[in-house]
Amino acid sequence: MLQDAPEKWNSIGFPSNPPGREGRENVWFRVTLPTGEWQEPVLYIFSVDLIVQVWLEGEKIYQYGEFNADGRGRFEGRPWHEIVLPENYEGKPVYFRIFSN
Repeated sequence: MLQDAPEKWNSIGFPSNPPGREGRENVWFRVTLPTGEWQEPVLYIFSVDLIVQVWLEGEKIYQYGEFNADGRGRFEGRPWHEIVLPENYEGKPVYFRIFSN
């Protein structure tokens, strides 16, 4: 699993079109969630083309669109995404699985 192999992850400035994409349609991003004392913590993502899953500690906490067996899917629109964070999320990595062609 990638979370167990930190050398497989690369830093990027902005995730809209990662360097070295070379026609690839699937990508995983990860970010460590901040610590804080928010009453109703959420992540707001303003756009993901085309579909996305969000994972925290091996649990899927959000999905927009459907991945088929090949990891592909169809365009579902470009809404803003409000991802509710569960208790005890602080300081943990969150993973984004994205299909974009």
